[in-house]
Amino acid sequence: MKIADYGKAITSYIESPTKAEKDLLKIRAESADRTLLADGTPPPKKPKQLKDLFERINRTVLAVRSNTISPEFIVPKLETLTQEYIKDGLISGEDARKFAVERKDYWDKWISENPQGTTPTFDFDNEGKATEVSEEEIIKRINEADGGRAKLFTGSGDYAKKYIPYKDKTTQDKFNKLVNELRIDNSLESSIDQALREIREQSK
Repeated sequence: MKIADYGKAITSYIESPTKAEKDLLKIRAESADRTLLADGTPPPKKPKQLKDLFERINRTVLAVRSNTISPEFIVPKLETLTQEYIKDGLISGEDARKFAVERKDYWDKWISENPQGTTPTFDFDNEGKATEVSEEEIIKRINEADGGRAKLFTGSGDYAKKYIPYKDKTTQDKFNKLVNELRIDNSLESSIDQALREIREQSK
């Protein structure tokens, strides 16, 4: 899937979700209903905020546009998440697609002007307005993160040394970045497996 088609993919999914995708959402909902607190009551659901969806869309577009992760690894999960926000009446399919296209245009321009640059990190408000996060704030967040998330970022390099020690540094760096990106939404084992498949595909 080309990044130019990313917005279309979201819109297509929103307009016509497959039976499998509907079943997956149903299973997740039923699973959540079975999760109870110690006193037997269901846990309160954390309210969805559009800023979280906007951040996820931005991160996905950047990962695909920069060729860090193949679309099939991350776009379907984003489509499912977007559908949940639409179902809750928090955003329309048209607005979700519009935001995705806007971020695609932004990253297209940024990457063309900064081919070797370090990509900036953004926070978003519930209106979709972006605010660049300073390096100091990023470091602060990493230090304040829980053990799993902290290890995710501070452990960069260890994955490649263990799983592809024979590869060149550029490939190892890309592998580490892949694992870190995938790790946000997947288990470590699954992230490493997907990253290895991606590296193999690119080596053909």
